[in-house]
Amino acid sequence: MSKSADAAAPTAAPQISRHLNHPEWNAELGEKLLWMHKQDIPSAEIRLNPEHMGPISIKIDVNQDQTSVSFTTQHAGVKEAIEAALPKLREMLSEQKLDLADVNVSQQHAEQKQGRESYQMAGDQRRSGNQDPDSNDTAATNAAAANILDEIEAGRAIASNGLLSLFA
Repeated sequence: MSKSADAAAPTAAPQISRHLNHPEWNAELGEKLLWMHKQDIPSAEIRLNPEHMGPISIKIDVNQDQTSVSFTTQHAGVKEAIEAALPKLREMLSEQKLDLADVNVSQQHAEQKQGRESYQMAGDQRRSGNQDPDSNDTAATNAAAANILDEIEAGRAIASNGLLSLFA
């Protein structure tokens, strides 16, 4: 297989074998980051132990010695573990002469992203359609739905199986 074909093929998802609560979990996460950097892989999904915690999507951008890393996870506990691992990650990268200049750790549920996109497309279709006498009611409903989606994305609410749970 040629090098260009290899670049187009998706990278097999590496796995962190240590449990999320293991004291050396952060070091193993750092090893995966360094592996990605050395292999010149700009983004990858890392599988976790336990698997039900979902994968971590990692994007790395290195510009000279400045490194930016973006983590996206589907689970709040994983987000907290990544945030707790940041000092170790900074240390491991600095040993490789890389400065961790920018880090973004976010949590996003797969169904939330799809729900937001579907809602936005439906709203665009309604706005481009005919205006009817019930348009004020529709606008109020759309605004309420947008507020709920914002709460879900902010992590103050969870939508699952058609149910909505709100957190203060």
